[in-house]
Amino acid sequence: MEAVQDKFFALGSDVVLTLVADPKINVAPLLIKLKRTIIAFEERFSRFKATSELSNVNHSAGLTVAISLEFSKLLRTALDWARDSGGIYNPLILPSLQAAGYAGSWPHPADADLSTNFASRRNLAPAAIKLEPGHITLPSDSALDFGGIGKGYLLDELARLTTTQSREISGFWFSLGGDIVAGGLDQFAKPWHIGLARATNPNELAGEFVAANAASSIAVATSGVTKRRGTNSQGRSWHHLIDPRTCLPANTNLLSVSVQSTSATSADVLAKCAVILGSTAARPFLRTHNIDHALLQLADPQHSVIALNQADERL
Repeated sequence: MEAVQDKFFALGSDVVLTLVADPKINVAPLLIKLKRTIIAFEERFSRFKATSELSNVNHSAGLTVAISLEFSKLLRTALDWARDSGGIYNPLILPSLQAAGYAGSWPHPADADLSTNFASRRNLAPAAIKLEPGHITLPSDSALDFGGIGKGYLLDELARLTTTQSREISGFWFSLGGDIVAGGLDQFAKPWHIGLARATNPNELAGEFVAANAASSIAVATSGVTKRRGTNSQGRSWHHLIDPRTCLPANTNLLSVSVQSTSATSADVLAKCAVILGSTAARPFLRTHNIDHALLQLADPQHSVIALNQADERL
């Protein structure tokens, strides 16, 4: 088998698409379709693009506006996770995120398009959103963001497209900024192994997740406070994980959390929630959401790593 890759930059992140197939199979058309899916997703759902459907909804806050089926499906998923997380995930934290300092697209968070800056608005509870078939009414003093769920949701869509579009693909491995979904087998006919970098040294492995077998896909998301961070115009340091309870960057004892789940959407949301909650609350929270494998990296002097499995292990 042969692994064929496409690498490019999108969604403010490095994207890697890997397909495994017999060398006689032309996988280029599928790679092109996957890339176009990613680009279309960014065009529709990016908060950084003034012409996106998301920006149109935010500009129309207080009014009832028509939305696409794709927008409705993503928003419904976000609202379900807001409920299931007990509000720790909140798609309406954009005003606080921008006020903290993350206004522009990464890697230039301070370079914001004023037309997409809603820092003067308020954080509201997701229940304030009125979603009807084909329409949304966003509260007038709020702004919506899919940053806490979008990459995971898109990864699940890429995996679905791959498995339904081609039976000739024996394996796939997709990464959006380090969040990963993989299925089938690698080019050596082995289950996929996903290495997890140490938060304090990306060149060092802190752990590894392994797919159970060829029949099971594996989804892994990592979230933390060490990368997307900076200092705002008032000289205050910030990172991109906003705690909805305080409307400020989360005060947490965790540098990062990596979660293995059955879907990239759930891994994406739960990893972020776990970091916000901190190590003590994160472990029961993850177990409540049926997560059996996670890696919690602490911000203690020893940079301890806790592996969540049948028995928590400090590595």
